[in-house]
Amino acid sequence: MTKKRLFLAVAMGSLSLTNSYAQTVCSQDDRATLRESGFPEAKITRMCDKPTYPVIGSREGYFDKIAETDLPKGATSSYPAWYRGTGPKSSYNEDSTYWYRWAVGPKEWVQSGLAANKIAVGTMVFKPNAKYPVHNHPTWELYFVLEGEGIFVKNDRRYDIASGDFLLNRPYDPHAIQNTSETKPLKFLWIWWQEGDVGFDIMNAGGLPIDPVECWKDKESACLSPLVIPPPLKGEDADKYLYDPTIPTPRQ
Repeated sequence: MTKKRLFLAVAMGSLSLTNSYAQTVCSQDDRATLRESGFPEAKITRMCDKPTYPVIGSREGYFDKIAETDLPKGATSSYPAWYRGTGPKSSYNEDSTYWYRWAVGPKEWVQSGLAANKIAVGTMVFKPNAKYPVHNHPTWELYFVLEGEGIFVKNDRRYDIASGDFLLNRPYDPHAIQNTSETKPLKFLWIWWQEGDVGFDIMNAGGLPIDPVECWKDKESACLSPLVIPPPLKGEDADKYLYDPTIPTPRQ
């Protein structure tokens, strides 16, 4: 078997002696060819002696590519109008200081894209001088800065951020963002996800403002840190809520 035929057979799930998706059996010559191609022994065993993954056709009605501009802009309806704008429900309008787009996420939020239950992916843009005041949420969150410069704050830790930076928020971390440019937007790729078996629907729980009376009143008074900084979590306490964000309720 030539290398070209071999790789084709591997890709099609029909290497050598069988055409079954459930099991592929390799001859000694096949194994020798795989070794010459650079596959490690463990991978050869996985491909030759164990059940293979099914190789399926293209899915009708499911997209493989979508342009960001085809995803609608949104702005969280539960946030105040000075921040989110005055568009109906969760829609963006020119009064918004920011907008987001969902490419992946719960079907309640994804109008065009891929529905998923435990992960959400999209982009977010903050207009010049915009502030996203201090807030938190039960999901994990990863930002990747695509364009612009700004400040990222977690409690009393402040970081200058720019294109190419990754930012990580763990469950319930107080955090905030400010676009420090007067002329350019600050743009992120964002990912939300949950870890483990969670007792409530955290993907739809959303973020909650911290110190809303003082920190979310208007743009001028918007806070990037909680008014009272909680003490650092140390040792085992640092793992609190990471894989079980359920909030204990007092006994009745």
